Amino acid sequence: MFIKRLEIYGFKSFPYKVSIPFSPKITAIVGPNGSGKSNILDAIRWVLGEQSPKKLRVKELSDLIFSGNNNRNIDFAEVKLLLNHEPPVWETYKDFPEILITRRFYRNGESEYFINQKPCRLKDIQFLFLDLGVNPQSYGIIEQGEVSKFIDLSPKERKILLEDLAGVSKLKITEENTLKNLQKTEENLLRLKDIINEVRGQYEILKKQAEEARKYISLKEKLQKLLIQKNLYLLELNQKEKEKLKKRKEELLNQKQTLEKEVECLEKEEQAIYQEILILERKIKDLKKDLQSKENYLKEHKENLENLVKQENELNHKLEKIKLKRENEEEKFNNFNKELSTIEISLKNLREKKETLNENLINLKREKEKISKIFEEKLKNFQNFEKEYLLTEKEEENLKEKRNSLEKKISQLEKEKDINEKILEDLFINLKNLEKEKKALENLFKEKEKTLEDLINFKEKIIEDSKELYKKLENFNAKKQNLLIEIQSLKDRLSLIEKILSKNLSSISKNLNLPSLESYLNLSTEDISLLELIFKENLDAFVIEELNLIKNFISQDLKENIIFLWGEPEIIKSFSIERYNSFSDEILESYKTHPRFIYFIKEKILLTPYGFICFIRKEKKGVFSLKKEKIDLLNKVEALEKDLKTLLEKEKELKLKIENLEKELKRAEKEIKNINNGLENLRSQKEKIEISCIKLETEKINLGEKINHIENELKSLKDEKENLNKKLIDISELINRRKKEYETVKKENLSLKENLEEINQKINFLEQEIIKIKTEEENLRKRKDFIQEEIKKIKIFLRQYEFDKEALLKEINYLKDKIKEFNKRIKNLSSEISDLTKVLEDLLMKKEEGEKKLKALENKKRKIEKELKELDTEEHNLELYLLEKKLFLDSIYRNLKEFGFEIETEFIQENKEKFNLEEVEEEIEKTKNLLNEFKEVNLASLREFEFVSQRYEKLMKEKEDLEVSIREFKKILENIREISRERILKTLEEVNKKLEEIFPLVFKNGKVELLLSGEDPLSSGLELKINFPHKGLKHINMLSGGEKSLCALVILISFYLVKPGPFCILDEVDAFLDEKNSLKFIKLLDLIKRSSQIILITHNPHIMKEVDTLLGVTMEEKGISKIFVIKKENFFSEYINH
Repeated sequence: MFIKRLEIYGFKSFPYKVSIPFSPKITAIVGPNGSGKSNILDAIRWVLGEQSPKKLRVKELSDLIFSGNNNRNIDFAEVKLLLNHEPPVWETYKDFPEILITRRFYRNGESEYFINQKPCRLKDIQFLFLDLGVNPQSYGIIEQGEVSKFIDLSPKERKILLEDLAGVSKLKITEENTLKNLQKTEENLLRLKDIINEVRGQYEILKKQAEEARKYISLKEKLQKLLIQKNLYLLELNQKEKEKLKKRKEELLNQKQTLEKEVECLEKEEQAIYQEILILERKIKDLKKDLQSKENYLKEHKENLENLVKQENELNHKLEKIKLKRENEEEKFNNFNKELSTIEISLKNLREKKETLNENLINLKREKEKISKIFEEKLKNFQNFEKEYLLTEKEEENLKEKRNSLEKKISQLEKEKDINEKILEDLFINLKNLEKEKKALENLFKEKEKTLEDLINFKEKIIEDSKELYKKLENFNAKKQNLLIEIQSLKDRLSLIEKILSKNLSSISKNLNLPSLESYLNLSTEDISLLELIFKENLDAFVIEELNLIKNFISQDLKENIIFLWGEPEIIKSFSIERYNSFSDEILESYKTHPRFIYFIKEKILLTPYGFICFIRKEKKGVFSLKKEKIDLLNKVEALEKDLKTLLEKEKELKLKIENLEKELKRAEKEIKNINNGLENLRSQKEKIEISCIKLETEKINLGEKINHIENELKSLKDEKENLNKKLIDISELINRRKKEYETVKKENLSLKENLEEINQKINFLEQEIIKIKTEEENLRKRKDFIQEEIKKIKIFLRQYEFDKEALLKEINYLKDKIKEFNKRIKNLSSEISDLTKVLEDLLMKKEEGEKKLKALENKKRKIEKELKELDTEEHNLELYLLEKKLFLDSIYRNLKEFGFEIETEFIQENKEKFNLEEVEEEIEKTKNLLNEFKEVNLASLREFEFVSQRYEKLMKEKEDLEVSIREFKKILENIREISRERILKTLEEVNKKLEEIFPLVFKNGKVELLLSGEDPLSSGLELKINFPHKGLKHINMLSGGEKSLCALVILISFYLVKPGPFCILDEVDAFLDEKNSLKFIKLLDLIKRSSQIILITHNPHIMKEVDTLLGVTMEEKGISKIFVIKKENFFSEYINH
């Protein structure tokens, strides 16, 4: 697989659509700085899924869209990457010989992604390349300046590349997702456990209550059946009311059916309108699409028209240019003919002048020969003497220069020595400072570690406190739940008592404004129940002070029994019961003499002052007992609600404390994180200081050696200076002697020389004049030849001009025809667009009308549905009322008997044989006694228990599923980590093997090894161990910039060779390499190109010679990059021209 082509539009410095072909082997991109070379690689990174603006060298993603030219408005950036997919790499696309990856970004921030022109997600593209080593963060794409940074990376940052190579990156994503899922599941389990604990309390309480309720309901049902049998006599009376209710129910059903039909009709109408709207929307969509295509086509035609007009203008301009040139050439032709005739005359004059000068020259030369012979003899003697004298002087000068040079050298060396000694002193000071800084960092490191330890202890304490508070909160929840259940149970009992009391209170009694016996009773519940056994319905009496008040009720049509009590109820006021544990003769004797209320608790016997002796075997609560019980219950509910309020306040306080603790915990965790980061920074600072110490130590040794060398050199130079001074004294004496002899000989020769010089000057003057004439003559001949050549060219141009003129005129006429044709097309398209716009507006109006109708129908439908709901409520109420009639037949029967209503004899006669009233009543009484034995029954507990039981079982099932999921997630995590460890170790071994092979090819006898810094491959960093036997290196930072870059390149390429990707992208990685290292880098490129395609940016001519395809990038227009293919054989000339 390799990149066949890259298409760029609107991306960075590429406003026009550009198609860039790539060689399957090595493609180099060359060009001046700032021309947009790296933008091509940015485009590849971006289409492969890069999201970071910083990595793409922009502030924000919108800056990727071209914005350098005001004349060109571009709304989006698009990059297409065409890949050759043979042999297939991806199983999903195995049938595709080519794969096209497209990424598009709009100014509004929207993005689009396509694989083979099918929409996809960014994640799909990123996952596609994740295992191939060519994703934006992988080792297969190396950016500017990233090479040397590899050496300076921390071990953990360096290990990321190894993980990427080992294929752990994809596993890490899976691990992160699994960890998130595990965390969510554990959080869900914790929440679920809290809910289960809460529900379990309800479950246990409701289970007991439900069992009691079932027994109670069973007896109640039995009692109900018996009462129904007893009250069959009342069926005829209730039947009429039932029939009325049924009739009303039928009416309701008919109304409902009518309304439902109306709703059905409305829905059909609504559906029809909705279908019309859908058709209209489809038509609108199609019209919009058609309109858009027409507008695009119109735009395209307008652009073509603009181009044609531009071409026509250019051709007219060209025609004008050649016309102007023709006029210039004709003018030149006339001027050249005139100049030729002038040259011929000048040449003739020059020949005559030259002949005269030659004659004068010959005469002067003869005179010169005579004087020269005499001068030569004398000069010969003088020259020998002068030679000796000058040699001595020269020797003296050389010695002086040598002495000066030695003095300079001595001065320089002494200065250098002083500077180095000063630098050495500074180094000692810097080393001391670094040691102090290192010590301070160590102390700070210990302090931070101590602070971290304190924070961790504080965090653990917070967690323990939180756990205790959560336990308290659970206890509060349990108490709260128990209180709520108890309050609800009491409220249920209260509502039951209120129902009983409301049934027993007659309608007339409610209207009487008279005090009842109830207002005079101030007794306990036990006493009231005993009092009710004796006085029964007499306790319902109303107290009257005047007997005349009875007259008011005689005339009234009373339908209920009413009892009045005349006068103050002294008996009730003074009512008291003596209570004894068990029966005794003594108490009985005292009763005979003094009758009063006596109650024996054990035997349940009540003696009255009226002589009645009551054996109490069936306790039955009367109205007054129930009223008293109601007051007690209300007091209890009030007290419990107060308790609940207090409990809720405490719970709120507890939650606030938990919230504060959680905030403290978050703050502590944040501080721990900050301290850890600080410790990490301190470690890196310490490492830097140690490196600086090593560097300073190395510099100190080098400076010491240098100072020793300078001292030795100074000594030898000073000795040499002393010898030179001795020689200079001897030579000075010899020069003084010879100087006097030299002056006498010199004067004699000087006069002869002056004569000769005078003759020579005349000869030189004549010779120069002759040369000038010859030069002028030669220039005139050359000018003549040039003019003749130019005349020939002008004649050729004039012949060519006619031909070019005719061709241009034909082309201009053709363009004019084309422009007319395009104008016609544009007019037609504009007309079509106008028609389509009108149709679209009509459709939109129709759609709006349909939507209004639909809204009106919906409102109407809602009204009908509301009516239906009301009818349903009424129907439900009727059904409830019928059910209530059935449940309370016993009460209706008792009331009818009290009203004195006689049941028809025939009805009783028919049921006499089957129905035994005494047996039924006896069975009813037994069942009632059993029911009275139940203290308090929560009937709602059955429904609640069923709901809570289902919920509890569901929660337990969910808990089991979550626990299984957690185990599975942990198992998956362990498997992922184990696979990651194996892959890292295996890949590290393969990388080290590859380094053993290729590192010595670049660095002779050099060795490099990658080592894990810890035992666990997942948490360890990746250390770098380098050994150069010929260099005494203590640290890798002591390498030169070029060596460091080459070393990093070898390691990165060994990574790549272990798992070669389909293509490798290098951005100016050879920037720091000299000629020698560039040749070594070429060897590394040869290793890569065996298995992968290489795309690189370079300025290095040695590398340019080795590539298969050369692409040039220039910026002829401001902010717009231009790409061209350069032929390899003449790449230098083409590259410089562009």
